[in-house]
Amino acid sequence: MIVFMIANQCFTKEWVVRKKQEMGSVDPALLEKSIHALALLCGLGKSSIPFVFKGGTSMILLLKEFHRLSIDIDIVTSMPRAILVSLLFLTCMA
Repeated sequence: MIVFMIANQCFTKEWVVRKKQEMGSVDPALLEKSIHALALLCGLGKSSIPFVFKGGTSMILLLKEFHRLSIDIDIVTSMPRAILVSLLFLTCMA
């Protein structure tokens, strides 16, 4: 399992503004939502939920340069839905 951390500075307005300037035409609101989505993924990585992270958002972690941001997290798990929903709720509240 790989667990990554997002620096606290990434959640500041100053960081978002600086990244917008570096990236060009990125929507600051989308950038901020992307950071929060990846923070949720980090929380999932620390949880007891066994999952595989896949889809377009996962590519951001593999590429040096990317051309789009995404705010959805695509995961696959064998955990029963009722337990998964409870654990996701606890992860979001942490």
